[in-house]
Amino acid sequence: MAGGAGGGGLPEPAAGAGGGGGGGRGGEKREARRAARRRLERALAGAEGERVGAAEAGAGAAALLGSGLWTRARAVGMYADSPRLREFPTSALLAEALAAGKRVYYPRVEGERMRLLQVFGEGCLRETPPYGLREPPLGRGADGSGSPREDCLSDASGGLDLLLVPGMAFDRSGRRLGRGGGFYDRFIEECVAGARSAGRDRPLLVGLCYSAQVSAEPVVTDPHDAKVDVVLAGRECWAREDLPGQHLDGLPLGGGAGGQRDEGYRAE
Repeated sequence: MAGGAGGGGLPEPAAGAGGGGGGGRGGEKREARRAARRRLERALAGAEGERVGAAEAGAGAAALLGSGLWTRARAVGMYADSPRLREFPTSALLAEALAAGKRVYYPRVEGERMRLLQVFGEGCLRETPPYGLREPPLGRGADGSGSPREDCLSDASGGLDLLLVPGMAFDRSGRRLGRGGGFYDRFIEECVAGARSAGRDRPLLVGLCYSAQVSAEPVVTDPHDAKVDVVLAGRECWAREDLPGQHLDGLPLGGGAGGQRDEGYRAE
């Protein structure tokens, strides 16, 4: 891992072909996204839904912060959650990461490419059209000017140890249904290639979501879609069974309180 945070010989990331068959399943994915959106809206609707969502967000954050994944990571890629899109919140994780002295990087979309740039707090983030997603500016100054922010893929950064990934839906084998832009899939491919070229471990990929976003059936994917290593949904968690055990310490695998590994899934 970056900065000597780990070792343990991480396995190669798995592709999503096991849940998606042949390429080009755009129509199926669009319907799957609509269904996922409806499930999440129902689950988080009203005062009871807000209570459930807050409880799951708190439990998921606590599980991640107490895990080997987190404690071993020195450089973490996160995302600025969108309440409008009902994404799993990350503000508390950012504060904890900075307080622990970790380097933190947030996404910035430039054309078809997504970069992760270093941030030092949420105050630097700027809303961007058309969806109002918050991104870091290029420069470190309050107005976005000044010296450029460090890119997590630059030679100087040393790469990421941990990447937190949002999604519309996940299944219990790590397949992920994104929002259709392909930004995370392309970034993960670039990130893995950079780590391999530099002779270091790739980052561990953790999908953060609510329990209503976890499907008991395989999520629709294409062969190029990257699977995550760990799915963390509130008080439940599923992980690749070939991950080094030290990374999974403290995680509630299979919903159990001691992190049992019998619910792990195989990389396909």
